[in-house]
Amino acid sequence: MDIRVNISGNVNFFVPVLSGSLDEARRLLRYYEKELEGRKTEEAAALLDFLQDFLEECQEEQNKENSNGKEEVGKEMDEDVNVMIVEPGKPAKLMKLPLALELMEQEFQGTMEVLECVVPTYDLTMCCSGGKMISAGEEKFLFGKAMICKKVCGDFYLPLTRDEIHDVTRIFEMLTVTLCADGKDFQAFRI
Repeated sequence: MDIRVNISGNVNFFVPVLSGSLDEARRLLRYYEKELEGRKTEEAAALLDFLQDFLEECQEEQNKENSNGKEEVGKEMDEDVNVMIVEPGKPAKLMKLPLALELMEQEFQGTMEVLECVVPTYDLTMCCSGGKMISAGEEKFLFGKAMICKKVCGDFYLPLTRDEIHDVTRIFEMLTVTLCADGKDFQAFRI
């Protein structure tokens, strides 16, 4: 797929790396239409035109694939969003957003504080229970599960790319440490 955009002047829009997913294109277009509502600048129009063209190209690609005998599965948008669940000492798990939210709801029970923070050097969000966080000096450690997702804003999520899935797995392996309390060792993530 060849994408060309010609924009002149000062443009300050952030558009995440596009994977070519039809759902991702729809979500981005819907998000920026909402965010730019009422703004009549050339830059806003150029961004929306670019995203509309990208959506049309994604639809054409999918139509080509469907004409080759592949069936389109009709799911709700959130069901197509994949996220990672990480837990110290266990392999990272890739799962769909609705299932991950159910799992994390169990993790948050009895917790007064749900934390959202940015994964270091990545445009990803980590959601975890504040009750599973401990401080030791200036260091913070998470000894519970965390959901890693690409959250654009509010309840608007994008699917993780293959590269992001690989990076999340590698990052959290590197952040895993062993702590000792009451003579027992346990694993945690250094946050």
